Amino acid sequence: IEPSSMTTEDMLNLWLEHVRSKVATRTSERYAEIVEKHLAPAFKNVRLVKLRPLHVQQYLVRAEASGRLDKKGGLSPTTVRHHYAVLREALNHAVRLQLIATNPAKAVQPPRYTRKETNVLTEAQTAQMLKAAEGTELYAPLVVATCTGLRRQELLGLKRADVNLETGTLAVRRALQITKAGLKFKEPKSAQSKRTIALPAFAVEVLKEHLERQEAHKRELGSLYQDQDLVFPREDGRPWDPSRFSTQFRECEHALELPRIRF
Repeated sequence: IEPSSMTTEDMLNLWLEHVRSKVATRTSERYAEIVEKHLAPAFKNVRLVKLRPLHVQQYLVRAEASGRLDKKGGLSPTTVRHHYAVLREALNHAVRLQLIATNPAKAVQPPRYTRKETNVLTEAQTAQMLKAAEGTELYAPLVVATCTGLRRQELLGLKRADVNLETGTLAVRRALQITKAGLKFKEPKSAQSKRTIALPAFAVEVLKEHLERQEAHKRELGSLYQDQDLVFPREDGRPWDPSRFSTQFRECEHALELPRIRF
Protein backbone atom coordinates (compact mmCIF):
# COMPACT_ATOMS: atom_id res chain seq x y z
CA ILE A 1 0.00 0.00 0.00
CA GLU A 2 1.35 3.43 -0.93
CA PRO A 3 1.81 5.51 2.24
CA SER A 4 -0.13 8.39 0.70
CA SER A 5 -3.22 6.20 0.13
CA MET A 6 -2.99 4.08 3.30
CA THR A 7 -6.07 4.36 5.50
CA THR A 8 -5.98 4.36 9.28
CA GLU A 9 -7.68 0.96 9.12
CA ASP A 10 -4.77 -0.35 7.01
CA MET A 11 -2.32 0.96 9.61
CA LEU A 12 -4.22 -0.67 12.48
CA ASN A 13 -4.09 -4.05 10.71
CA LEU A 14 -0.39 -3.59 9.98
CA TRP A 15 0.22 -2.88 13.68
CA LEU A 16 -1.75 -5.99 14.70
CA GLU A 17 0.58 -8.13 12.59
CA HIS A 18 3.56 -6.43 14.22
CA VAL A 19 2.45 -7.04 17.84
CA ARG A 20 0.97 -10.52 17.42
CA SER A 21 4.26 -12.29 18.21
CA LYS A 22 5.30 -9.80 20.90
CA VAL A 23 2.46 -10.11 23.42
CA ALA A 24 0.55 -12.91 25.15
CA THR A 25 -2.09 -14.73 23.08
CA ARG A 26 -5.04 -13.35 25.06
CA THR A 27 -3.64 -9.80 24.84
CA SER A 28 -3.24 -10.16 21.07
CA GLU A 29 -6.83 -11.41 20.80
CA ARG A 30 -8.08 -8.47 22.85
CA TYR A 31 -6.20 -5.99 20.62
CA ALA A 32 -7.65 -7.66 17.51
CA GLU A 33 -11.16 -7.49 18.98
CA ILE A 34 -10.84 -3.75 19.70
CA VAL A 35 -9.44 -3.07 16.23
CA GLU A 36 -11.83 -5.24 14.22
CA LYS A 37 -15.05 -4.38 16.07
CA HIS A 38 -14.48 -0.74 16.96
CA LEU A 39 -11.47 1.14 15.60
CA ALA A 40 -11.28 -0.23 12.04
CA PRO A 41 -14.97 0.50 11.21
CA ALA A 42 -14.63 3.99 12.69
CA PHE A 43 -11.48 4.95 10.75
CA LYS A 44 -11.71 2.88 7.57
CA ASN A 45 -12.37 5.92 5.36
CA VAL A 46 -9.81 8.22 6.99
CA ARG A 47 -6.46 8.31 5.19
CA LEU A 48 -3.60 7.97 7.63
CA VAL A 49 -1.83 11.14 6.46
CA LYS A 50 -5.10 13.08 6.92
CA LEU A 51 -5.82 11.78 10.44
CA ARG A 52 -6.07 14.65 12.92
CA PRO A 53 -6.59 14.94 16.71
CA LEU A 54 -10.17 15.99 15.99
CA HIS A 55 -10.92 12.55 14.42
CA VAL A 56 -9.56 10.82 17.52
CA GLN A 57 -11.46 13.12 19.89
CA GLN A 58 -14.72 12.59 18.00
CA TYR A 59 -14.25 8.81 18.17
CA LEU A 60 -13.71 8.87 21.96
CA VAL A 61 -16.79 11.03 22.53
CA ARG A 62 -18.89 8.81 20.25
CA ALA A 63 -17.62 5.57 21.87
CA GLU A 64 -18.50 6.83 25.35
CA ALA A 65 -21.95 8.00 24.23
CA SER A 66 -23.04 5.15 21.94
CA GLY A 67 -20.18 2.73 21.36
CA ARG A 68 -21.73 -0.54 22.53
CA LEU A 69 -22.05 -3.13 19.77
CA ASP A 70 -25.61 -4.00 20.83
CA LYS A 71 -26.58 -0.33 20.28
CA LYS A 72 -27.75 -0.04 23.90
CA GLY A 73 -25.68 2.90 25.01
CA GLY A 74 -22.06 3.83 25.47
CA LEU A 75 -18.87 2.15 26.61
CA SER A 76 -17.42 2.75 30.07
CA PRO A 77 -14.64 5.34 30.42
CA THR A 78 -12.21 2.51 31.26
CA THR A 79 -13.06 0.63 28.06
CA VAL A 80 -12.77 3.80 25.98
CA ARG A 81 -9.33 4.40 27.54
CA HIS A 82 -8.31 0.89 26.39
CA HIS A 83 -9.43 1.76 22.83
CA TYR A 84 -7.47 5.01 23.00
CA ALA A 85 -4.34 3.17 24.20
CA VAL A 86 -4.53 0.71 21.29
CA LEU A 87 -5.02 3.50 18.74
CA ARG A 88 -2.19 5.57 20.23
CA GLU A 89 0.24 2.64 20.16
CA ALA A 90 -0.68 1.76 16.56
CA LEU A 91 -0.03 5.37 15.55
CA ASN A 92 3.28 5.35 17.44
CA HIS A 93 4.22 2.42 15.22
CA ALA A 94 3.25 4.48 12.16
CA VAL A 95 5.58 7.26 13.36
CA ARG A 96 8.42 4.76 13.83
CA LEU A 97 7.86 3.57 10.25
CA GLN A 98 7.92 7.22 9.12
CA LEU A 99 4.45 6.95 7.61
CA ILE A 100 3.37 10.03 9.58
CA ALA A 101 5.47 12.70 11.26
CA THR A 102 3.55 12.98 14.54
CA ASN A 103 0.99 10.95 16.47
CA PRO A 104 -2.36 12.80 16.46
CA ALA A 105 -3.65 10.72 19.39
CA LYS A 106 -1.06 12.30 21.70
CA ALA A 107 -2.80 15.65 21.47
CA VAL A 108 -6.07 14.17 22.79
CA GLN A 109 -7.09 13.53 26.41
CA PRO A 110 -8.83 10.16 26.97
CA PRO A 111 -11.76 9.96 29.43
CA ARG A 112 -10.88 10.26 33.10
CA TYR A 113 -10.32 6.92 34.80
CA THR A 114 -12.88 6.19 37.52
CA ARG A 115 -11.88 3.58 40.07
CA LYS A 116 -14.78 1.48 41.31
CA GLU A 117 -14.91 0.48 44.95
CA THR A 118 -13.94 -3.17 45.38
CA ASN A 119 -16.12 -5.41 47.51
CA VAL A 120 -14.27 -7.79 49.84
CA LEU A 121 -15.37 -10.41 52.34
CA THR A 122 -14.97 -9.82 56.05
CA GLU A 123 -12.91 -12.24 58.11
CA ALA A 124 -16.12 -13.85 59.42
CA GLN A 125 -17.57 -14.21 55.90
CA THR A 126 -14.29 -15.73 54.66
CA ALA A 127 -14.37 -18.28 57.49
CA GLN A 128 -18.02 -19.04 56.65
CA MET A 129 -17.14 -19.61 53.00
CA LEU A 130 -14.21 -21.93 53.78
CA LYS A 131 -16.29 -23.97 56.24
CA ALA A 132 -19.07 -24.39 53.65
CA ALA A 133 -16.54 -25.47 50.99
CA GLU A 134 -14.98 -28.21 53.17
CA GLY A 135 -15.25 -31.60 51.49
CA THR A 136 -15.71 -30.07 48.01
CA GLU A 137 -13.19 -29.56 45.20
CA LEU A 138 -13.28 -25.82 45.91
CA TYR A 139 -11.94 -26.12 49.43
CA ALA A 140 -8.18 -26.47 48.83
CA PRO A 141 -7.95 -23.77 46.11
CA LEU A 142 -10.02 -21.37 48.25
CA VAL A 143 -7.72 -21.96 51.24
CA VAL A 144 -4.60 -21.32 49.14
CA ALA A 145 -6.12 -18.23 47.51
CA THR A 146 -7.17 -16.84 50.89
CA CYS A 147 -3.70 -17.38 52.37
CA THR A 148 -1.67 -16.15 49.37
CA GLY A 149 -3.75 -13.69 47.34
CA LEU A 150 -3.03 -15.62 44.12
CA ARG A 151 -4.98 -14.60 41.03
CA ARG A 152 -7.42 -17.17 39.67
CA GLN A 153 -5.24 -17.93 36.63
CA GLU A 154 -2.12 -18.30 38.80
CA LEU A 155 -3.94 -20.66 41.14
CA LEU A 156 -5.09 -22.92 38.31
CA GLY A 157 -1.63 -22.82 36.70
CA LEU A 158 0.11 -24.21 39.81
CA LYS A 159 2.02 -27.46 39.36
CA ARG A 160 3.09 -29.87 42.07
CA ALA A 161 6.73 -28.95 41.44
CA ASP A 162 5.82 -25.37 42.46
CA VAL A 163 4.78 -26.46 45.96
CA ASN A 164 7.33 -27.32 48.63
CA LEU A 165 5.55 -28.73 51.67
CA GLU A 166 8.84 -29.18 53.53
CA THR A 167 9.68 -25.47 53.48
CA GLY A 168 6.03 -24.37 53.37
CA THR A 169 6.45 -22.30 50.22
CA LEU A 170 4.71 -21.92 46.90
CA ALA A 171 6.26 -20.57 43.68
CA VAL A 172 4.23 -18.66 41.07
CA ARG A 173 5.73 -19.47 37.66
CA ARG A 174 2.80 -19.52 35.22
CA ALA A 175 -0.88 -18.71 34.73
CA LEU A 176 -3.67 -20.59 32.94
CA GLN A 177 -5.22 -18.37 30.28
CA ILE A 178 -8.42 -18.64 28.26
CA THR A 179 -7.81 -17.99 24.54
CA LYS A 180 -9.90 -18.51 21.41
CA ALA A 181 -7.75 -21.56 20.66
CA GLY A 182 -8.43 -23.04 24.12
CA LEU A 183 -6.66 -23.03 27.47
CA LYS A 184 -2.96 -22.12 27.44
CA PHE A 185 -0.25 -21.67 30.05
CA LYS A 186 1.66 -18.40 30.00
CA GLU A 187 4.21 -16.61 32.14
CA PRO A 188 2.83 -14.28 34.83
CA LYS A 189 2.02 -10.67 33.92
CA SER A 190 5.34 -9.19 35.03
CA ALA A 191 8.72 -10.05 36.52
CA GLN A 192 7.31 -9.08 39.93
CA SER A 193 4.48 -11.58 39.45
CA LYS A 194 7.02 -14.42 39.48
CA ARG A 195 7.35 -14.87 43.21
CA THR A 196 7.71 -17.33 46.07
CA ILE A 197 5.14 -17.12 48.85
CA ALA A 198 5.35 -18.52 52.39
CA LEU A 199 2.33 -20.63 53.38
CA PRO A 200 0.87 -20.72 56.89
CA ALA A 201 0.83 -24.13 58.60
CA PHE A 202 -2.95 -24.38 58.07
CA ALA A 203 -2.59 -24.08 54.29
CA VAL A 204 0.34 -26.54 54.21
CA GLU A 205 -1.78 -29.14 56.00
CA VAL A 206 -4.75 -28.61 53.66
CA LEU A 207 -2.47 -28.89 50.59
CA LYS A 208 -0.81 -32.04 51.93
CA GLU A 209 -4.18 -33.77 52.40
CA HIS A 210 -5.36 -32.50 49.01
CA LEU A 211 -2.33 -33.89 47.16
CA GLU A 212 -2.60 -37.24 48.96
CA ARG A 213 -6.25 -37.56 47.89
CA GLN A 214 -5.22 -36.57 44.36
CA GLU A 215 -2.61 -39.36 44.22
CA ALA A 216 -5.20 -41.91 45.38
CA HIS A 217 -7.67 -40.63 42.77
CA LYS A 218 -5.01 -40.94 40.03
CA ARG A 219 -4.41 -44.58 40.96
CA GLU A 220 -8.16 -45.26 40.80
CA LEU A 221 -8.56 -43.73 37.34
CA GLY A 222 -5.34 -45.22 35.96
CA SER A 223 -4.86 -44.44 32.27
CA LEU A 224 -8.03 -42.32 32.21
CA TYR A 225 -6.25 -39.67 34.31
CA GLN A 226 -4.52 -37.12 32.05
CA ASP A 227 -1.74 -36.10 34.41
CA GLN A 228 -0.33 -32.61 33.74
CA ASP A 229 1.21 -32.25 37.21
CA LEU A 230 -1.41 -29.65 38.16
CA VAL A 231 -2.23 -28.96 41.81
CA PHE A 232 -5.84 -27.99 41.05
CA PRO A 233 -6.96 -29.83 37.88
CA ARG A 234 -10.32 -31.14 36.76
CA GLU A 235 -11.34 -34.60 37.96
CA ASP A 236 -9.58 -36.25 35.00
CA GLY A 237 -6.33 -34.28 35.41
CA ARG A 238 -6.91 -31.72 32.65
CA PRO A 239 -6.69 -27.98 33.40
CA TRP A 240 -9.63 -26.50 35.28
CA ASP A 241 -11.22 -23.90 33.01
CA PRO A 242 -10.97 -20.51 34.83
CA SER A 243 -14.49 -19.50 33.75
CA ARG A 244 -15.92 -22.81 35.04
CA PHE A 245 -14.01 -22.30 38.30
CA SER A 246 -15.50 -18.81 38.66
CA THR A 247 -18.99 -20.18 38.05
CA GLN A 248 -18.55 -22.75 40.83
CA PHE A 249 -17.19 -20.06 43.14
CA ARG A 250 -20.15 -17.82 42.30
CA GLU A 251 -22.59 -20.66 43.10
CA CYS A 252 -20.94 -21.17 46.50
CA GLU A 253 -21.06 -17.43 47.16
CA HIS A 254 -24.74 -17.27 46.17
CA ALA A 255 -25.72 -20.29 48.28
CA LEU A 256 -24.21 -18.64 51.37
CA GLU A 257 -25.84 -15.28 50.52
CA LEU A 258 -22.45 -13.58 50.63
CA PRO A 259 -21.79 -10.22 48.92
CA ARG A 260 -20.81 -10.62 45.27
CA ILE A 261 -17.04 -10.18 44.93
CA ARG A 262 -14.38 -10.70 42.27
CA PHE A 263 -12.48 -13.91 42.98
